[in-house]
Amino acid sequence: MTTQQTDRLQPLTQKLSELGVDAMLITSEVNVRYLCGFTGDSTSLLIESAATTVLSDGRYETQLADECPSLKSVIRPPQQTLTELTAEFLKDSRLKRIGVEANEMTVATFRKLKEECEGIEWIETTGVVEVQRMIKNSDEIATTRRAVRIAEIAFESILQRLTSNRTEREVAHELEATMRSHGAEGCSFSPIVAAGVSGALPHYRASDRQLGDSPSLLIDWGAKYRGYASDLTRTLHRPHASDRFRRAYEAVLEAQAAAI
Repeated sequence: MTTQQTDRLQPLTQKLSELGVDAMLITSEVNVRYLCGFTGDSTSLLIESAATTVLSDGRYETQLADECPSLKSVIRPPQQTLTELTAEFLKDSRLKRIGVEANEMTVATFRKLKEECEGIEWIETTGVVEVQRMIKNSDEIATTRRAVRIAEIAFESILQRLTSNRTEREVAHELEATMRSHGAEGCSFSPIVAAGVSGALPHYRASDRQLGDSPSLLIDWGAKYRGYASDLTRTLHRPHASDRFRRAYEAVLEAQAAAI
């Protein structure tokens, strides 16, 4: 087991008794990646005090051997679902109480496991791994800073090519392409590029509207890098922006500086 896996799995194994369970079934893809480093999907982790088992399918057999070489893998055949594999594996175990991520597991999966695994009590938990993820180590902080820097580079690049005939969607797509070219896995979320009054909409979706002579342009974007995300917002304005806009801008800037 790698040092990273030990550092992340060990605190959870030590918490099993506190949770009153023999094992934890981790089904959140984000939490699976955090705990064992696997970057694929459609995969669960069964964490016991003495062992951790990866439940997955044949598409990822080679990838699991590369990313999680020290963990035991159980691979489902094409005709079997992940839920069926999980039930089959657990029926042959001696586990009596298993914790599940209640905020991640679907009702259908929960019911199927209860139906198939007689004698096992399922304990609903919430935020167990998420609480552990709140405290970042130096590597996580460095990775997050890189995600921020990639986003900044993309923004600095796009500033050089902002013209009135460009559309919001074009700017959004170029932001993503530039971030990917600098190592990002993709966007943290769909970039918001909002010209003029559209900037007042919190979750505006970039359209084919040209920037034109809009007095302001809001850009809200972020890069995902090695599983960690950045989130930046910048508001640009032209000389003909209204006095009301300028006052609002200065008020927000002053509040930000005070918070920092």
